[in-house]
Amino acid sequence: MAMADGLEYSFGPQNHLDYRYRTVDLGSIALEEIKNSGNTCLYALLPLTDRKKRKQKKEEFLRECVETIVHAPLNIEEKRQSLLRAEIFAGLVFDKPVIEQTFREVETMLNIEESAGYRRIFEKGMEKGMEKGRQDTLRENVLKLLHKKFKKIPRPYVDKIKSLDEYALGLILDNIFEINTLSDLEEYL
Repeated sequence: MAMADGLEYSFGPQNHLDYRYRTVDLGSIALEEIKNSGNTCLYALLPLTDRKKRKQKKEEFLRECVETIVHAPLNIEEKRQSLLRAEIFAGLVFDKPVIEQTFREVETMLNIEESAGYRRIFEKGMEKGMEKGRQDTLRENVLKLLHKKFKKIPRPYVDKIKSLDEYALGLILDNIFEINTLSDLEEYL
């Protein structure tokens, strides 16, 4: 994979941006190298390091990464944050069952659910789930009312209704008494 190593923009003769950076292949860095660096801020990246060892020993490698963070000289909140980040990064290279099995025990031990980052991700997931639930309920209600009104709705109409967003479904529901024919319904699809 080839990536640019910088940005260069010119905004006139005196305004020029020339920024160079270095791309690092974490898979080529040994796990021990990061551990021995003493830079605990890098520990969240451990699941992405040591490509050969990671591919050969999968679960054992991930467990070693987690244990390194657990035994690091960090306070409990820093460990929680680092483990949460490591779990997210692990999702890029490991299968879900391996991640769940490896992190389950340590999540309980450190009560990771208490960390602010975990709560934020959990709340965002809850919001999306609730939004999807509202949309599904709205869709069911629209279909139920249209079935009552028209007795039989052609399959293409049902398929279109199932693909509508929350706003369009709300419009149909708001105007259900003005929709007297299938051609009236087409205006909302």
